[in-house]
Amino acid sequence: MPTEILVVSDTHGDHKCLEEILELLKSKDMLIHLGDNYEDFLWLKKRVDIKAIGVKGNCDLFSNGKEIELIKVEEVNIMLTHGHDFGVKSGLLNLLYYGLERKAQLILFGHTHIGYNDKYEGVNLFNPGSPVMPRGMSKASYGNVTIEGNKFSCEIKKRKKY
Repeated sequence: MPTEILVVSDTHGDHKCLEEILELLKSKDMLIHLGDNYEDFLWLKKRVDIKAIGVKGNCDLFSNGKEIELIKVEEVNIMLTHGHDFGVKSGLLNLLYYGLERKAQLILFGHTHIGYNDKYEGVNLFNPGSPVMPRGMSKASYGNVTIEGNKFSCEIKKRKKY
């Protein structure tokens, strides 16, 4: 059976959105929250009976969360970060090189509020966007990651109720 992961970032304390996320999690095996609002992650984690991992973002200065997590799901090495420490609004090379040094196959990041899904140097860079504060031409969104063994796929999903 594949592992189904809901990936969110930049929820910024929107409790209507968090209630919608709880509904989405009913069909998932795992939650990953990529920061900006770490308190949102803690709120969600208390309400689900699945594995939940979160990192803090630039708006989470006084949170106890980590800034970077390296995890393995099935056979896939994943790096989680909000992205601000890597300057992701200006480019993705710093993030990519950091991930490559740690043998990440999938790098999950947020901060830009713009969905992104592309592969470089054999590493998939994935940003689910923001379900509450999209920027640019993007729509409110979250991410689905499906992992089976050493294979995975990433998909940006538009938030329906925005």
